[in-house]
Amino acid sequence: GTSCSIIQKCFGCDHFSTGELIRAEIEDASSSFGRSIKELVASGRLVDTKTVLKLLKNAVQRAKRSAGVLLDGFPRTLDQAVLYEKEGLPLPTHVIYLDVPRKVLRERILSRGAKSAKRRSDDNPEAIEKRLNDFEQQNKKLLEFYKAHGKLHVVDGTMPPAAVGEQVKAILSGRASSKL
Repeated sequence: GTSCSIIQKCFGCDHFSTGELIRAEIEDASSSFGRSIKELVASGRLVDTKTVLKLLKNAVQRAKRSAGVLLDGFPRTLDQAVLYEKEGLPLPTHVIYLDVPRKVLRERILSRGAKSAKRRSDDNPEAIEKRLNDFEQQNKKLLEFYKAHGKLHVVDGTMPPAAVGEQVKAILSGRASSKL
């Protein structure tokens, strides 16, 4: 989120967070589609690829795309990356992975829930552990895929947000390389 805001301001690209798209759909009381995914999210399970792709495709097609598209939280699996490409959506030129230890991720998620006026229903210890387990299991193949295609950049996500933002801006501007 924070790094994406910095990138969006610097480069003027359209920013789409799959988490925000999902939450907006759930909050839309008139959306039967949103009601159908609410239970999944509350239990800590990942929303299925077809649902995420539908939301993302609608958002990307409405975008200006004058300076590019920034996807936050997508793809999370190799299957999602392959299906995204098959949908004819814009292919990534850079994939930036913010590397953060599991313990720090858990603390950040719990802290986010404690500070927020709108606490997420899946910000509880059991759901967090399930999400982190799923993420770690599925993310490995995805990172290997983008590494093999020369698009993966790894940034230390434990640095202060401004430092992360500067490193990401340098990567996107071609001034730095953090490829694996």
